[in-house]
Amino acid sequence: MAAVCVAPADDLPRLVFADWLDEHGEAELAAFIRADIAAAGLPRYDAKRLRFELIDKPKFEQTPALLSSLNPLPQGAVWLRPPLCRRGFPWAIEVNFAQSQALPEHVPYEQTTAERLVARIGSGPVEGLLGSQWKDHLTDFEISGYPIPESALMRVLETPFGSLQQFGVSNDALVLPLTAAVVRSKFFDRLRGFSASGLPLGRRFAEAIAARGRSSLTRLSLIRTRLSADALGIIVNAPAMANLEELWVGGDFQAAGALFQAVASSTAAGRLRVFAASGNSLAVGGAEALAATDRLIGLEELRLSACVVHAPEARILAASPILTKLRVLDLSRNPLGSEGAIAIARSPYLQNLRVLDLHYAQVGDAGFASILNSPLYDRLTYLDASNNTMTANMRQKLEARFKDRISI
Repeated sequence: MAAVCVAPADDLPRLVFADWLDEHGEAELAAFIRADIAAAGLPRYDAKRLRFELIDKPKFEQTPALLSSLNPLPQGAVWLRPPLCRRGFPWAIEVNFAQSQALPEHVPYEQTTAERLVARIGSGPVEGLLGSQWKDHLTDFEISGYPIPESALMRVLETPFGSLQQFGVSNDALVLPLTAAVVRSKFFDRLRGFSASGLPLGRRFAEAIAARGRSSLTRLSLIRTRLSADALGIIVNAPAMANLEELWVGGDFQAAGALFQAVASSTAAGRLRVFAASGNSLAVGGAEALAATDRLIGLEELRLSACVVHAPEARILAASPILTKLRVLDLSRNPLGSEGAIAIARSPYLQNLRVLDLHYAQVGDAGFASILNSPLYDRLTYLDASNNTMTANMRQKLEARFKDRISI
């Protein structure tokens, strides 16, 4: 186990530990570790990987065999989920630096398998973290909760993290000038992903992105940031977004036709593989903007949860070639209705779809019957049909046909 913690990026110690578990009567946990490692090595949208991550893995992560194996953590530190595990071991932890018993100088976090840290720093000391070996194990670091002083942030930005790829700020952890300072720093140069959530960003932040040269960023997530369409347009056309493959925006529940237009017409659009805009209304031209562009033809994942997608918007999207390469389509929490589901089922462009999320989409028997009778039935690895308006008879049909490929 010590070898797993020392070399978190290496699969070999994890597989050796699985062998040890087999020899000591823990065959179920050993099999899970091997399966999780094997799935992580498959392409992102491989049907076997999707099945494991969406169906088999969540079930096992609730079993006593796994939960009893977790290292105890001090008060002020908790394992995060979902997912609880990556490559067979718990990977994400939240630490409240305001609680002294949870500080890195008191807890040997390098003896855990955590690679992601959500730190509630506030005015708490950061020297214990920045001086520990653990920081070099981290691939994902997020500052959350209490506002962090400028001096503490500067210490973070000046510290070399050996393996860090993703950095984030959330829930008012930084004021806007400090968030812009992160973007301007050399620290930002090393990142593959950046996220901001639950704090207001404005044109100043967008201009900081625009003022940069090219970057290594492939993933950008800006959730509940009250970002205007104009500011987003500046960001997605900036040289720093030249390698962007994933864009996550939204959560502000605004009528955002202009936001979708900004993305659809951007220079970044042609490279996007994942576009998630949940919590922004497709009304006032949003669906038309997405459907009409040829720049989003490379999308493999489209997430439009809670985007006020009615049947007319669903028909517009279903008739668009931007669906051609989709592996994942999320239309959950929309007033889609059966007519909208029928439009999706009849789309000629969903030949590669593997995951369809329709939970809380107001779909009735006619909508699900259309899916059962369409090519989607054979193609889908997983269908989330939970919390809809189907009858008990249709529920039984879906369960009989889809078996464990459905959540209902």
